[in-house]
Amino acid sequence: MRSAQELQNDLQDVQKLLRHGALLSLSNEEKERLLEDSLKLIRKLEAVAASSLVVGLLGGTGVGKSTLMNALAGAPIAATSHRRPHTEQVLIYHHAAVPLPEALTRSSQPWREITHTADAVRHILLCDLPDFDSLLSRHREQVLQFLEHLDLLVWVTTPEKYADERFYAFLRLVPKARQNFYFVLNKVDLLFPDGEPGIGHSQLNAVMARFRQHLQGNGVDRPIIHAISASEGGEAGTASPWNHLWNFHNQLFRLRDAKELTEIKAANLDVEVKQLTEILEKEVVGLSVLHGVLKDAAADLEDRRAEWTRLGQEAFERALVSKPESLLLQPAHPRALVGVGAVMARAAMDWQRLTDRSAGPEQGTADLLLQQSSIQALQQELERVADRMAYQALHRGLPPALGNSQESLLEAGARWQQLVQRLRETVANFLKNYRDPSYRGFRAVQSASYLVLLGCLLVALSGDAELANLFEHPSWYGLAGVAVGLIQTLFSPRGVAALGSFLILQLLLGFRFYRRYQRIRQRHARKLVESLKLVLNQVWEEELIALITELTASAQQVEERIAALRALHGSNTALSAIENPGS
Repeated sequence: MRSAQELQNDLQDVQKLLRHGALLSLSNEEKERLLEDSLKLIRKLEAVAASSLVVGLLGGTGVGKSTLMNALAGAPIAATSHRRPHTEQVLIYHHAAVPLPEALTRSSQPWREITHTADAVRHILLCDLPDFDSLLSRHREQVLQFLEHLDLLVWVTTPEKYADERFYAFLRLVPKARQNFYFVLNKVDLLFPDGEPGIGHSQLNAVMARFRQHLQGNGVDRPIIHAISASEGGEAGTASPWNHLWNFHNQLFRLRDAKELTEIKAANLDVEVKQLTEILEKEVVGLSVLHGVLKDAAADLEDRRAEWTRLGQEAFERALVSKPESLLLQPAHPRALVGVGAVMARAAMDWQRLTDRSAGPEQGTADLLLQQSSIQALQQELERVADRMAYQALHRGLPPALGNSQESLLEAGARWQQLVQRLRETVANFLKNYRDPSYRGFRAVQSASYLVLLGCLLVALSGDAELANLFEHPSWYGLAGVAVGLIQTLFSPRGVAALGSFLILQLLLGFRFYRRYQRIRQRHARKLVESLKLVLNQVWEEELIALITELTASAQQVEERIAALRALHGSNTALSAIENPGS
């Protein structure tokens, strides 16, 4: 049996758990009710050293409870005028100089106070409880609630009524410590007819044996039974040898020091505290289920790591493979081209800008690349994980309150929105940090090609003689002659034909360079797509790692909470039978 201080420590631990919301399997209403009950028990424990011993007498109709109280008190404290006006009323007999305990006066059970001056029971409160076999069903609960005020409970019966099943049915309902039960077999004088003590002892032994068997069969392992005849009364020395009334008297009312009285009261409160701390067993059972759901979910994700990666690769492949390079690369800039190619690039830019503006509102590049339809499989995978956890929780009987906690851990909708936002930010940052190559070599090839074409035009327009003379005798005069010849030829049919050919070749060469530039951009786009897929796959895999980490951490927290609940003094025995989730 635990001390009052140990019980109070248990209750304070339970209150701490209730106030800080640590008991997840309980509703708010249950937490408020249990918090109120624990406060009541703490107040009782604080007053556990009270000097008055409260004894209740419980029995059926006609078993002689009033006669027994008079015999114990050595005075007629229970008179026939003390009959109950109501069948459910409790009669409380106490010395006129000793006030009733405050907790007893606050009882909602109907009771009636009767004072006396019998000093033999000065510090004893005797409570005559209603006959259990005359109680209506609606009054039984009230009487059972009153029993919480009792320290000792005396069960009174007779040789005619000890086998009454109603007696044992009521016994099983009483939430008191069994070691503080006393059983009295009254009216045993009926078993001793005049002149036949041998027959009487034989009958008494047989009745006591059967009575003990009935009690043991109903949860009282070592019952204390006293065979008495309360009607004999008198002094101890004049009682019949088979009458154990005075033995019962001495055992029940012997002088007790404060420690013994405290132990008696604490034993009864121990039962009530254990009933309260049964919620911890319920909590541990629920947390054990939640622990299993979290561990299995983390293990399932770990097993599906390869499948998870494959889904991401396929989704990002669908999202990026068909996108034009204009969405992936910066717009084609004329600085990569020279001459006619640059003009064509500017015209293409103007046309694209015009068509984009007419298409409707502007949309971000990341939104265009990662459309919902392209990556829907990823959302379905997150929902599958959440649905599997919900199914496991339902299948294993997880309490609703804990189920809500588990669902909030993996809320697929909110998690998906956060993941999409991360993917879009990743795309935007990736494209923002991408830089086109300088194209210096490409620009040099273009410039050289255009110069060669220009040289061909000059050769075609110049006369052969003038050019030969200029090369043989270079001079300013020879150069001027060539220039004059070019001007004359330019406005001749030959010059017009050469100039037209030059322009056509310019357009063809510019178009060729523009197309080549487009192919270069396409190759860059393909490389960019591969790099971007790797980056997006990394984000998707990081989501898997984050999920596994969160589930594992939550399982660890649940395991630590279970260990903390097991550590409570009042729940070690009950909780030790539950499998440790960490084993």
